[in-house]
Amino acid sequence: MFAPAIAFVDLETTGTAARDDRVTEVGIVRIDDEARVSEWSTLVNPECSIPPAIQALTGITNAMVAAAPTFQQIADDLAAQVGGCVFVAHNARFDYGFLKHEFGRLGRSFTAKVLCTVKLSRRLYPHAGRHNLDAVIVRHSLAGSDRHRALGDARILWEFVQALYRDKPAAEVDAEVGRILKTPSLPPQLPADVLDTIPEAPGVYRFYGLNALPLYVGKSINLRARIAAHFSSDYRGANDLRLSAEITRIEIEETAGELGALLRESQLVKTLLPAYNQRLRRRAEMVALSVAAEPEPPDYVRSDAIDASALDDLYGPFASRRQAREALRAIAAEAALCWTALGLERRNGPCFARQLRKCAGACVGAEPPVTHHARLREALAPYALKSWPYAGTIGVREMSLTGERTELHIFRDWCWLGTARDESDLHAILEAPPRCTFDLDTYRLLVKRLPRASILPLERR
Repeated sequence: MFAPAIAFVDLETTGTAARDDRVTEVGIVRIDDEARVSEWSTLVNPECSIPPAIQALTGITNAMVAAAPTFQQIADDLAAQVGGCVFVAHNARFDYGFLKHEFGRLGRSFTAKVLCTVKLSRRLYPHAGRHNLDAVIVRHSLAGSDRHRALGDARILWEFVQALYRDKPAAEVDAEVGRILKTPSLPPQLPADVLDTIPEAPGVYRFYGLNALPLYVGKSINLRARIAAHFSSDYRGANDLRLSAEITRIEIEETAGELGALLRESQLVKTLLPAYNQRLRRRAEMVALSVAAEPEPPDYVRSDAIDASALDDLYGPFASRRQAREALRAIAAEAALCWTALGLERRNGPCFARQLRKCAGACVGAEPPVTHHARLREALAPYALKSWPYAGTIGVREMSLTGERTELHIFRDWCWLGTARDESDLHAILEAPPRCTFDLDTYRLLVKRLPRASILPLERR
């Protein structure tokens, strides 16, 4: 078997949304390090009504859970049952996610090494049509008794894994399990328990070598999983191999959510210039195209030269000057624009596009410069930088899963002014002299995320 202790877990719930729905039953089949099998199950009072469709599916009614313990009352026993085990479930993201949310409501963290038997089935039986639990029961002739009850389904998972080791070579099953678990092979210079100290929470992380500046800065909504991935047996790339040889310590900063992690990562990469963050460092080369009112070729403007309150006639953002030129070529091809008028080439007479009959003729006087310029602005319209859509300063609130961490990110004119974690932080940010350093990378991030965010209007006092 693939681990010293395994917990096959199944939950019944009031619905499918872990953030809003609740657990109604837990079933666990545990195999300890001496291959002893034990079972544990309980109904759970969800402290809300179970929808009729869910009652019909599981057979668990409101009357059955009325006198059952709440999740808070079973939390300690449940944690003891799965503690130190590989957490095995069918569509494990569902069951694991529900438990994380249930523990999170109590202000407690819940972490485990997770193995999804749906993924395992797909890897070992790639040509099978379906991999849901009913299909697995049929394919392996499992007993499948007490279906859609937590303990019954947990027993089916235990039967399934036994069938895998009966029907497939153990080495093949172990290899696929290892790939799914991505067991990290930590560099010898790091403490063996380094991952145990890293939370499954959003934030940024920094890898350090022997020098004061970090080798690499990264972000994730799950710090532990992302950092472990750098050291998994199937390395993501050559960078991870080189990093493993140089890392001597890891530092993390938790954030309340993903937006805070993205903002902080961008800030750290641009200020610290880590050696292995080549792709993110290139964001400093982002440009916008500036199109003047009078006919003349577009200009390439870097972030630090942009006035945040005057974004008219600016288009982008583009990752680099080169990408902006490639975008101009594509636009020219679509709108029959002139390469010479766009500044893409310098020559007398017909431009390259005109020679291919893909230019309306501004370069040879067949199209007035004013007409060409108007068509250029029209073709660039989808790329126009957006004006700040709010009356002034705003805040975007993020709260951690457990509710223990709340952050308010402060923005004005697409600029990140800072993040407040309490009233004094907020007061200091709002009372500070107005500062707004425009950054195209931050602009790109906010254009995508602000429409979905909960906006809190703020005023400078």
